[in-house]
Amino acid sequence: MRALDTHALTLFCAVARCLNFRQAAEQLHMTQPPLSRAIKALEERLGARLFERDTQGVALTQAGHTLLPQALHILDLLDIAQTSLRQDSAPARLRLGLTSSVAAGLFRPLLAALEGQLGSIRLELTSAP
Repeated sequence: MRALDTHALTLFCAVARCLNFRQAAEQLHMTQPPLSRAIKALEERLGARLFERDTQGVALTQAGHTLLPQALHILDLLDIAQTSLRQDSAPARLRLGLTSSVAAGLFRPLLAALEGQLGSIRLELTSAP
């Protein structure tokens, strides 16, 4: 069996929430035929029907009920991972190099003002001959 992708899980969750392919397609900013094909492909990959479709509407099958909380959990975990990677990344660093002919003290107020504006960017002042 091929691995599931997040896109397929996102599409599945949208249809499961709406229980309507047309409404789910609108929420996903896509047309209904590719959404239906993607769900069919997901069902084929899983070897299980996820939705019962008839003229009355759409309902989750037992397999769909089983998959939904797991799919939502997987998508939540991916969001958490992305957020933590953004937060854990090293702060950007801006280094300002001066020659010894320029008094470094003149730039300290500029650095203080920049630090206040740039938030997580770390500023460094270095001087060399």
